[in-house]
Amino acid sequence: MNGLSITSPSNTVTDSISGVTLNLNKPGEASVDVVEDDSALKGTLTTLVSDYNTLQGFYASQSAGDPTTGQPMPLGNDPILQEAMSDIANTLLGTSSNSGQYNNLSQIGLEFTDNGQLSFNETTFDAAMSANPLDVQKLFQGDDGKSGVFNTMTTQLQNDDATTGLIKTSQASLATTIANYQTQLTDDQNRLNEERAQLTQMYSAADSAMTQLSKE
Repeated sequence: MNGLSITSPSNTVTDSISGVTLNLNKPGEASVDVVEDDSALKGTLTTLVSDYNTLQGFYASQSAGDPTTGQPMPLGNDPILQEAMSDIANTLLGTSSNSGQYNNLSQIGLEFTDNGQLSFNETTFDAAMSANPLDVQKLFQGDDGKSGVFNTMTTQLQNDDATTGLIKTSQASLATTIANYQTQLTDDQNRLNEERAQLTQMYSAADSAMTQLSKE
């Protein structure tokens, strides 16, 4: 390939051109043209924008209260939801330290609107990908492949998620609090039952005494 001899244990060659898989069907010569395809990345960003806006819309509706009664919604003042939204927004607004020319998402088309929604300017994205695709890669993955915006967001979501993060910790704390309340209610009910039994016994004794007095 390009004057170099390349061997492969099978007809599928994956290590000759970075990011390209060659399927060899028969002996001979062929010309291979490789064109960058950023459609998958663009699709991922579009999904990210849609998912964030759905979450942000839910958060806004909870914060605004019930439109009919004006009463607070169940998660209107929930500190966990507030912190999760803050963490995600700060990650999207944050700066990525890398050697490329793009250090924040707004430079490649991801921006917040005045109402807090996230928007994706595909024209800006396409221009960045056309001019400096490697710098866009550094923005998302970092110079070392693991310290970019996507990596930071993944770490932050893991810190907040319901498996091991903040939500899980809060759920465990709430479960403990509920169990304590249930234990307290059970103890209180047992004491009430004992007091009722004592009062019933006293009433029966008093009734018997009054009956006895009326016979004398």
